[in-house]
Amino acid sequence: MFFVSMLATILASTVFESNVDRAFTAIQKNEWITAASALDEALAADSAVFGANNLHYLRGRVAENQRHWTRSREEFKKIDRGNPLYALAAWHAALASAQLRDDGAAEEFLNLLPRNFPAALKLQVARNSSLSLASKIYEGLATRDARFQRAKLLGDTSSFWTLIRESKDDDVALE
Repeated sequence: MFFVSMLATILASTVFESNVDRAFTAIQKNEWITAASALDEALAADSAVFGANNLHYLRGRVAENQRHWTRSREEFKKIDRGNPLYALAAWHAALASAQLRDDGAAEEFLNLLPRNFPAALKLQVARNSSLSLASKIYEGLATRDARFQRAKLLGDTSSFWTLIRESKDDDVALE
């Protein structure tokens, strides 16, 4: 009996590993449908190992590349707070929510981000969201790009002149 249970365990891990290997190969070739299928099979083979190896994050990224925003967001929501990928998963979930035009969810995910999260990534969410959410995101950022986008959104000429007077030679100045 011990031999049979040991053999079953080995076969299950082999199936899981082959599916994960197939997924990684497909991802390297940008074959998103094959990658998604392989990850789904790996999840079915061993859900505990799947979760322990942060493969929900990878499954979310694959769904993102397929432009399956709902699935992407659901996969990113499965990442626990204690996980090192949590902040990135929350940002990706906010991005997916913005694509789905779900401002409430996008704002919730943005509120989960740490204060020192890169402003450039928050600006990506703003560029893909509605005007009201974009305005809220720009208000919370002090970067030149955020100030420029906020001024553009509001038609605030005095803010444009303030940015010009700063005499910077960056993309904001060029725009």
